[in-house]
Amino acid sequence: MASSAQRQRLVEYAQTLVDHASHIHYAEIRPMRSLAEHTWASVLGLFKQGGYLTMDCSESVTSLFRWAGLRDPNGLGYNGEGYTGTLLQHLKHYTETANANPGALGVFGKAPGTHVVMLMERAGDNPWVFSHGQEAGPFRIQLSQEKAAHKGEPFTWLDISGL
Repeated sequence: MASSAQRQRLVEYAQTLVDHASHIHYAEIRPMRSLAEHTWASVLGLFKQGGYLTMDCSESVTSLFRWAGLRDPNGLGYNGEGYTGTLLQHLKHYTETANANPGALGVFGKAPGTHVVMLMERAGDNPWVFSHGQEAGPFRIQLSQEKAAHKGEPFTWLDISGL
Protein backbone atom coordinates (compact mmCIF):
# COMPACT_ATOMS: atom_id res chain seq x y z
CA MET A 1 0.00 0.00 0.00
CA ALA A 2 1.17 3.51 -0.78
CA SER A 3 2.40 4.94 2.52
CA SER A 4 2.38 8.63 3.39
CA ALA A 5 6.19 8.59 3.15
CA GLN A 6 6.03 7.16 -0.38
CA ARG A 7 3.40 9.72 -1.37
CA GLN A 8 5.62 12.49 -0.01
CA ARG A 9 8.58 11.06 -1.95
CA LEU A 10 6.47 11.09 -5.14
CA VAL A 11 5.75 14.79 -4.60
CA GLU A 12 9.37 15.64 -3.78
CA TYR A 13 10.67 13.77 -6.82
CA ALA A 14 8.05 15.39 -9.06
CA GLN A 15 9.09 18.83 -7.78
CA THR A 16 12.72 18.00 -8.57
CA LEU A 17 11.73 17.16 -12.14
CA VAL A 18 9.81 20.45 -12.37
CA ASP A 19 12.86 22.29 -11.00
CA HIS A 20 14.98 20.69 -13.75
CA ALA A 21 12.47 21.11 -16.60
CA SER A 22 15.16 22.58 -18.84
CA HIS A 23 16.85 19.16 -18.70
CA ILE A 24 13.75 17.17 -19.63
CA HIS A 25 12.50 16.67 -23.16
CA TYR A 26 9.11 15.37 -24.26
CA ALA A 27 8.71 12.33 -26.51
CA GLU A 28 6.54 9.22 -26.59
CA ILE A 29 9.08 6.39 -26.70
CA ARG A 30 8.52 2.75 -25.84
CA PRO A 31 9.92 0.89 -24.12
CA MET A 32 10.24 3.56 -21.42
CA ARG A 33 13.96 4.26 -21.34
CA SER A 34 14.12 6.07 -18.01
CA LEU A 35 12.87 2.94 -16.24
CA ALA A 36 15.67 0.80 -17.63
CA GLU A 37 18.43 3.40 -17.57
CA HIS A 38 17.99 5.35 -14.33
CA THR A 39 17.68 5.13 -10.59
CA TRP A 40 16.73 8.27 -8.66
CA ALA A 41 20.39 8.75 -7.71
CA SER A 42 21.46 8.52 -11.36
CA VAL A 43 18.78 11.07 -12.35
CA LEU A 44 20.17 13.53 -9.80
CA GLY A 45 23.68 12.86 -11.10
CA LEU A 46 22.51 13.35 -14.67
CA PHE A 47 21.02 16.74 -13.82
CA LYS A 48 24.15 17.76 -11.91
CA GLN A 49 26.27 16.94 -14.98
CA GLY A 50 23.92 18.87 -17.29
CA GLY A 51 22.42 15.77 -18.90
CA TYR A 52 18.88 15.23 -20.15
CA LEU A 53 15.92 12.89 -19.71
CA THR A 54 13.35 12.27 -22.43
CA MET A 55 9.89 11.04 -21.46
CA ASP A 56 6.16 11.60 -21.92
CA CYS A 57 3.40 12.03 -19.32
CA SER A 58 2.86 8.35 -18.55
CA GLU A 59 6.57 7.55 -18.48
CA SER A 60 7.23 10.42 -16.11
CA VAL A 61 4.61 9.31 -13.56
CA THR A 62 5.55 5.63 -13.96
CA SER A 63 9.20 6.51 -13.33
CA LEU A 64 8.27 8.57 -10.27
CA PHE A 65 6.43 5.57 -8.85
CA ARG A 66 9.38 3.27 -9.41
CA TRP A 67 11.88 5.72 -7.93
CA ALA A 68 9.59 6.20 -4.89
CA GLY A 69 9.49 2.44 -4.25
CA LEU A 70 5.90 1.73 -5.29
CA ARG A 71 4.56 -1.02 -7.54
CA ASP A 72 4.03 -0.29 -11.23
CA PRO A 73 0.81 1.74 -11.60
CA ASN A 74 0.40 0.15 -15.06
CA GLY A 75 0.31 -3.33 -13.52
CA LEU A 76 3.06 -4.50 -15.87
CA GLY A 77 5.95 -5.02 -13.45
CA TYR A 78 7.86 -2.05 -14.89
CA ASN A 79 8.43 -3.79 -18.21
CA GLY A 80 8.50 -0.40 -19.98
CA GLU A 81 5.38 -0.87 -22.07
CA GLY A 82 2.81 1.09 -20.03
CA TYR A 83 0.93 4.18 -21.19
CA THR A 84 -2.09 6.22 -20.09
CA GLY A 85 -4.45 3.45 -21.19
CA THR A 86 -2.77 0.82 -19.01
CA LEU A 87 -2.96 3.17 -16.03
CA LEU A 88 -6.70 3.48 -16.66
CA GLN A 89 -7.09 -0.29 -17.00
CA HIS A 90 -5.11 -1.18 -13.88
CA LEU A 91 -6.16 1.35 -11.23
CA LYS A 92 -9.56 1.93 -9.63
CA HIS A 93 -11.39 5.08 -10.76
CA TYR A 94 -13.12 7.83 -8.81
CA THR A 95 -14.35 11.34 -9.60
CA GLU A 96 -14.30 13.37 -6.37
CA THR A 97 -11.27 15.65 -6.13
CA ALA A 98 -11.85 15.88 -2.37
CA ASN A 99 -10.92 12.17 -2.15
CA ALA A 100 -7.60 12.63 -3.98
CA ASN A 101 -4.40 12.52 -1.93
CA PRO A 102 -0.86 13.43 -2.98
CA GLY A 103 0.41 10.96 -5.56
CA ALA A 104 -3.06 10.27 -6.99
CA LEU A 105 -3.11 10.15 -10.77
CA GLY A 106 -5.64 11.98 -12.91
CA VAL A 107 -6.40 11.07 -16.52
CA PHE A 108 -7.92 13.28 -19.20
CA GLY A 109 -9.97 11.79 -22.02
CA LYS A 110 -11.97 8.66 -22.58
CA ALA A 111 -10.08 5.35 -22.56
CA PRO A 112 -7.30 5.01 -23.49
CA GLY A 113 -6.89 8.61 -22.27
CA THR A 114 -4.99 11.54 -23.67
CA HIS A 115 -2.93 12.79 -20.71
CA VAL A 116 -2.07 11.85 -17.12
CA VAL A 117 -1.16 14.18 -14.23
CA MET A 118 -0.21 13.52 -10.59
CA LEU A 119 -1.58 15.37 -7.58
CA MET A 120 1.17 17.23 -5.74
CA GLU A 121 -0.71 19.37 -3.22
CA ARG A 122 -4.31 19.60 -2.13
CA ALA A 123 -5.91 23.01 -2.56
CA GLY A 124 -9.65 22.43 -2.23
CA ASP A 125 -11.21 21.63 -5.59
CA ASN A 126 -8.22 23.08 -7.44
CA PRO A 127 -5.14 21.10 -6.37
CA TRP A 128 -1.64 21.52 -7.71
CA VAL A 129 -0.62 18.74 -10.12
CA PHE A 130 2.53 17.55 -11.85
CA SER A 131 2.09 17.58 -15.64
CA HIS A 132 4.50 16.66 -18.43
CA GLY A 133 2.59 16.87 -21.67
CA GLN A 134 4.80 19.02 -23.88
CA GLU A 135 8.40 19.94 -24.58
CA ALA A 136 8.24 22.97 -22.27
CA GLY A 137 7.42 20.85 -19.19
CA PRO A 138 7.16 19.35 -16.76
CA PHE A 139 5.10 21.84 -14.75
CA ARG A 140 3.56 22.26 -11.33
CA ILE A 141 0.18 23.63 -12.37
CA GLN A 142 -3.27 23.98 -10.86
CA LEU A 143 -5.79 21.41 -12.01
CA SER A 144 -8.16 24.11 -13.31
CA GLN A 145 -5.47 25.34 -15.72
CA GLU A 146 -4.79 21.80 -16.93
CA LYS A 147 -8.53 21.20 -17.36
CA ALA A 148 -8.77 24.38 -19.45
CA ALA A 149 -6.08 22.98 -21.75
CA HIS A 150 -8.13 19.77 -22.11
CA LYS A 151 -11.49 21.49 -22.44
CA GLY A 152 -14.39 19.12 -22.95
CA GLU A 153 -12.42 15.98 -22.08
CA PRO A 154 -13.63 13.83 -19.19
CA PHE A 155 -11.35 13.66 -16.16
CA THR A 156 -10.90 10.62 -13.91
CA TRP A 157 -8.89 10.20 -10.71
CA LEU A 158 -7.02 6.91 -10.27
CA ASP A 159 -6.57 5.29 -6.85
CA ILE A 160 -2.96 4.43 -6.00
CA SER A 161 -3.63 3.26 -2.43
CA GLY A 162 -3.06 -0.40 -3.34
CA LEU A 163 0.40 0.15 -4.80
